[in-house]
Amino acid sequence: MMNNDSIKFRFILLLFLVFCLTSVAVLGQNNKPIALNNEEINEPTKKIGFADFLMIYHSYSKTKLEDDRLKKEGQEFQARIDADRDKITELEKKINSGILSEKEKDNLNKEMEELKTKVNQDIQEFKLKIENERKEAIDKIIEELRVKVSDYGKEKGYAMIVDRNELIFSDTTLDLTQEMVEYVNKNNNQ
Repeated sequence: MMNNDSIKFRFILLLFLVFCLTSVAVLGQNNKPIALNNEEINEPTKKIGFADFLMIYHSYSKTKLEDDRLKKEGQEFQARIDADRDKITELEKKINSGILSEKEKDNLNKEMEELKTKVNQDIQEFKLKIENERKEAIDKIIEELRVKVSDYGKEKGYAMIVDRNELIFSDTTLDLTQEMVEYVNKNNNQ
């Protein structure tokens, strides 16, 4: 006859074996690998990061090239306007010189007013043109950068990259801004 301790031991051993066999059966039905430290064995860890998109935009070499192009265009336009304004100043000097007849003054006044009107129209047209060009350039660059940020995220295994300005709090070690500035400028011809 068996004593109580022996019966208890065998019962506990039987329960342990049932538990182990059940666990093996359940794990065998699950095709996913067992997770260790919240990371699955054959699946890469998805990361989350953030970046200052505005800083990336301003640090992007194509942004600088576009800004330089628009600035040069503005300087060339300003030179033409300055030349027209110099002509207006010369006409005013002639009109006020006191040596012209009334008919000559009237003709010069008419020429000067036409030139002033032309200058004002040119300024308005240029402002509109440059605003449209700038908007188109910004839109194009932003779209390029979105693609590059997306490519960066895929290459580096990120599940999500958010703009720094949308964050309330984040660990600064998640900041990808500088890495992304280097990345977008590395192959900017693509």
